[in-house]
Amino acid sequence: MNFFHKDTILNSFLPIVRERWLSANDTFPPYLTEVPQADKNKNEAYAKEISAQFHRQITGYPRLPFGKRKWNKKTYKLLYQVLSEETVLGLHHYLSRERIEVFVSETKEFIKTLRMDVPAMSFEDMGQALRNYIVYLMFKEIHQDTSLFSKACYGYSMLYPFTDNYIDNTACTKEEKARYNSLIRDFLKGESVNTTSWYDEKTLYFLSAAKDDCIEGEPCPVTELLLLMLDAQVESLSQQRTDILLDYEKRLAISMYKGGMSVLIDRYFVKEKITREDMVFYLGFGFFLQLADDLQDIKEDSMKDHQTLFTISPRCEEAEKTVNKLLSFITDLCRSFPAGNKPFLEFVLMNCYQLILMGVQKSQEYFPKDYMKSIEKYFPVSFSFLAQMPENPFGSSQPETEKLQKIMDTMLM
Repeated sequence: MNFFHKDTILNSFLPIVRERWLSANDTFPPYLTEVPQADKNKNEAYAKEISAQFHRQITGYPRLPFGKRKWNKKTYKLLYQVLSEETVLGLHHYLSRERIEVFVSETKEFIKTLRMDVPAMSFEDMGQALRNYIVYLMFKEIHQDTSLFSKACYGYSMLYPFTDNYIDNTACTKEEKARYNSLIRDFLKGESVNTTSWYDEKTLYFLSAAKDDCIEGEPCPVTELLLLMLDAQVESLSQQRTDILLDYEKRLAISMYKGGMSVLIDRYFVKEKITREDMVFYLGFGFFLQLADDLQDIKEDSMKDHQTLFTISPRCEEAEKTVNKLLSFITDLCRSFPAGNKPFLEFVLMNCYQLILMGVQKSQEYFPKDYMKSIEKYFPVSFSFLAQMPENPFGSSQPETEKLQKIMDTMLM
């Protein structure tokens, strides 16, 4: 069976994901662990202290070249200190110091390559691309893949701040999106294309990079996967339409297809043969991440009349049930998956819980107040503390951006 055929994905694997979602319990799960207030206070105090230390380190960035090497060494010492002792994520409980260093090294390689390819990319777009690569790094750990930096997954990750943002941009006309999508489709099919801008050229460059592991003259599975991803993105455009009303089943199908394909491609780049269990797990995990994004964006999607599972009903009780369902769904998905590195998968699950709770905090106006009070008990810091954290800690003015780009390049030396 060709796992990467559209009919196979839509008719064999996504129905399993759909059934798991529909059967997931929509009452609050009993297996989350409450965080005592004393622990929350310690976590908040630690976060403040570490933030202050990094702030002092950043503001102490030397102007003269001869002081930069020492500054760089001190910065990484602080970074590894945090990674080896922080209590919120607890990565050091699941990864050895050696694996953490590899994780940091590969992240540096990603940013270094990005800075060479798109020097003017904003921190927001960089973060979007890097988040996808970090998801891939987590999958590598789950499968105990020790391969080096993946130029192919780098190329795929860079498509996020290019294709995804363009397709989701309501300022672009239907005709512009259709032309852009045709450019991508024709390129992937090996047909002749005409670029009209730097943006087009970079898009094709990253599409080519995503096929870095392909052997010339042989079928390239990633090409088929990228075509399916494009198909899912185009289908998701119907969620932006205001002239038609999508029912629950249609919104569910779109979310599963788009979210599932985006993560399945990440899994493809892991150096381990894909199994049937992998197909269900990664399509399901992608669906989870799609809903986690939609959870954070309820207000924005509601204002734009975008049709997601979280905007289908204005009732707070419905959003509450969907979150409970999401908690149950991701728990069942992770705990039933036969991972090679089961302890690390448990770490991933714990972070999925935190991602959901952060989404609830960000969209709190759409949830009952008593639900907010109840769910806050399971987050490592208070929601009031989380709300005080700046969304863009890197600053937004041009001078701040230029300085931070210099600092980042020094850390990549």
